[in-house]
Amino acid sequence: MTEREWRELPHLQREVKLLQGQLERLRRAQERWTMRRPREGEMAQEEIGTEMWELERRLQATVREYLMRVEEGYAFLGEVEDSQMRQILNLRYLEGMSWQRVAFAIGEYDEQYPRKKCRRFWVKEEGRI
Repeated sequence: MTEREWRELPHLQREVKLLQGQLERLRRAQERWTMRRPREGEMAQEEIGTEMWELERRLQATVREYLMRVEEGYAFLGEVEDSQMRQILNLRYLEGMSWQRVAFAIGEYDEQYPRKKCRRFWVKEEGRI
């Protein structure tokens, strides 16, 4: 996994929550739609229902894809040998903490320590790829 992919993980997690909320609203709209009588000139209920179902299917597929990418991040994290580096990666990229908060969480006071350690880690990782 690359640093760029890791930087994307917190955003993917937030987007998954957003999409799950959209799915829930879509499901409620589907329920309301099936309970009402169509007005003249509106699309047939079956047609609307089919379109809503297709939209729901696409949203679910997107959520699954994003969750798989997040799971890949957790799997990669499990392969990192250095415990402190795992903590730094977890806090910074999965929890979304600032470098200063990461430093305090690992017992350091200078935000440059975890940032530089992380930079060295990614340079080393990119050399392996």
